[in-house]
Amino acid sequence: MGAKKPEAGCERCGCILGGLAVLTFIILTFLPGGSRFQPGIVPEKSIAVLPFENRSEEKANAYFADGIQDEILTRLAQVSDLKVISRTSTQHYKSLPDNVREIARQLGVAHLLEGSIQKSGDQVRVNVQLINAATNSQIWAETFDRKLTDIFSVESDVARAVADQLQIRLSGSEQQAIGSKPTSNTEAYDAYLRGLAFTLRTTSTTANALGAQKYFKEAVRLDPNFSTAWAQLAIVDARNYLTQSLRPTLALKEEARQAAQTALNLQPNLGEALWANGYYYYACLKDFDTAIRYLEQARKLLPNNSGIPESLAYVERRRGQWERSEEYFKQASSSIRVT
Repeated sequence: MGAKKPEAGCERCGCILGGLAVLTFIILTFLPGGSRFQPGIVPEKSIAVLPFENRSEEKANAYFADGIQDEILTRLAQVSDLKVISRTSTQHYKSLPDNVREIARQLGVAHLLEGSIQKSGDQVRVNVQLINAATNSQIWAETFDRKLTDIFSVESDVARAVADQLQIRLSGSEQQAIGSKPTSNTEAYDAYLRGLAFTLRTTSTTANALGAQKYFKEAVRLDPNFSTAWAQLAIVDARNYLTQSLRPTLALKEEARQAAQTALNLQPNLGEALWANGYYYYACLKDFDTAIRYLEQARKLLPNNSGIPESLAYVERRRGQWERSEEYFKQASSSIRVT
């Protein structure tokens, strides 16, 4: 047991250094003076989704606003012709800001999506508006009053409306991905959103790991066919097995394996399931070749997910492929981060 501690410490330091590499690239790329998005060459089909305001009377419902924002972000990421800025780059901005042009300039996007959510019992009100940053004008706005059982249609409708307003033609596979319904069990989805909220926190702690693990387990207990929740559980287990934010026991490693395999069995073509298996082989087995095979497959299905090239960067670093690792970190910084 004692011999494993230095390795775990190196892994934890490696995750920190990798994160710093991504952050450095973001600063050099996206902020004034960076080389990627100079004035006049901001892609017209680009968007940042700002934090959604929680207008519920119960402040504990903040997890719901965070989760719905991230789910809309995830659906937008399915659109290959749309550049979507990562949540990690937008989360420090406030909801409904006054300095729209400055924020868009800093992020290198032409449009901002703002929103607010009010949840009361099984009723949800979602307000969203799409802003043209250059003119600070509203392109589209909508208020959705729905029951919790119909929340998936709101997420899909928002993503479709953004694509339509930006004149993006969706392919058949993109339409299917945007309109997907991961579970029919609203309680399972609520637990999933609670778990997701823990993964979205900026600090990696044992408390956050346990919170995410608890709610993803609850989600799959309520709906054993909820493949995305199984995948998220596997990633949480494997990641925290690696960093030792959770005790790296054989039971934890086995739980990660079973969760990853269950996700893949339920949906063999689910990008998150392939990602989870790749991360398991990397973090728990140190089988880097198999990890890369799964991660490359996942990347084809989730081309805008920054977590996958970031995972590939960690694997390549462990293989001693430093230049390739750096390139993956760069790619991760310019993609959307889902979890």
